[in-house]
Amino acid sequence: MLKVTKGFFWSAVDYVSVQAIQFFISIIIARLVAPSAYGVIVMVQVFVSFAQLFIDSGLKNALIQKKDRTDIDFYTMFIFNLGVALFFYAVLFIVAPYIADFYNQPVLADLTRVIGLSMVLSSLSITQLARLQILLDFKTQAKARVLSVIISGIIGIGCAYHGMEVWALAIQGVVGAFVTSVLLMYFSRWMPRWRFSYQSFKHLAIFGSKLLFGNILTMFYIQITNLIIGKVYTPAQLAYYNRGFALSQLPSTSIVGVISQTVFPIYCELQSDKRNLLVAYNKYTRLSCLIIFPVLSIVGVFAFPLTIVLLTERWVGMAEYLSIFCLVFSFYPIFTNGGQIVMAVGQAGLLAKAVVVKRIIAFSLLVVTLPISVKLVAWGLVLSNFLEMIISMYCVRKALGYSFRSQLFVVSDIALLSIASICIAWVTTIFLDNPFLIILFGSMVCITLFISGMYLFKFKEKELINQIIHKVLKK
Repeated sequence: MLKVTKGFFWSAVDYVSVQAIQFFISIIIARLVAPSAYGVIVMVQVFVSFAQLFIDSGLKNALIQKKDRTDIDFYTMFIFNLGVALFFYAVLFIVAPYIADFYNQPVLADLTRVIGLSMVLSSLSITQLARLQILLDFKTQAKARVLSVIISGIIGIGCAYHGMEVWALAIQGVVGAFVTSVLLMYFSRWMPRWRFSYQSFKHLAIFGSKLLFGNILTMFYIQITNLIIGKVYTPAQLAYYNRGFALSQLPSTSIVGVISQTVFPIYCELQSDKRNLLVAYNKYTRLSCLIIFPVLSIVGVFAFPLTIVLLTERWVGMAEYLSIFCLVFSFYPIFTNGGQIVMAVGQAGLLAKAVVVKRIIAFSLLVVTLPISVKLVAWGLVLSNFLEMIISMYCVRKALGYSFRSQLFVVSDIALLSIASICIAWVTTIFLDNPFLIILFGSMVCITLFISGMYLFKFKEKELINQIIHKVLKK
């Protein structure tokens, strides 16, 4: 338990520190760089993101899930990641002029070749991260990532301040990938060897390929949306959509990331103990939602004043997307934790089939909404993610016999308390005009009501949080 508690603590330090610093840096850069510059970067990321999927190919989770892993498994994974990264970089280097022609943005030719370097550099750290996650050594990971974000952020801000616009964002990304890989190798004291085992790769690939297939469908859906918006609409509209998506997912991905990378190895250890596996699933799903639901409620309801205060009025076009996407990511902890527990019991094939169904629904909604407006695409994503949550719950029921009713009951009280708290908070701010005061007062009211409700209705999580803090401080 102590090892898990320490892992959770350092995982939290890693994610919260990195996300907080990244958020602060992104706010500074966004105030220095035009929205259209962000839109141009997203155009390149459409292609880089696809390549990064194949670089990992699901081997990281396959390695974590495997119980009898050996050194040769790590070496094999490292060589595969690097080899695939170099291959895709060569492809991107060649097709870069065609990408520029497709968007009618000449700068994309050189930009693609520079940003593509980040995926080669990132491939050096995938095996390192898998190894540290297996060991629950998130302290090492936290040190490397925090230093990397600070160094790359300072360089990015400096470039943006000197008017480098889109190149500031590109340089920041490449420097971040380079520093992360170097620091992980230095702090972990693990160096790869040039040993590759076909048998090891085959074993990992059987499991990883099922995850890869689902990830490809998911990434294709996300990036084809960005690609078409960037082609049909304007770079600024793409920036509003993409930044609204990115900022709204920050609370969910941060909190779920903290918990998931800590508990997934634990889920794998409990894969043959159904009772304790479900106990752990309930505990960590509730813990995720306990933080995510009220935070997303605040961000979603006060999106307009929040955008003005943080990013200035030239980004106000993003505010409505931010509100809509907060609804989208409210479902995130439920279907993510559900997917992890199904994966832990070795049912990657079931997840792959589920992803096919999810993406058929998502693509159908995209085809209908994309020609009409970007805003309607965002609302289609709300419906898509709600249905994705239902399908994920079905997978949990199929793999573990855990009923829909039981799964919904796990977080229903947290959801109701969040809704009640934010509704009252919104009412208390309707007579305020100052954006800063609206955010400050509304947030304080919502958080106060939510915490009071936790004690009034005797949520058991307050004891769990107290135990974690006490054990970490005692240690």
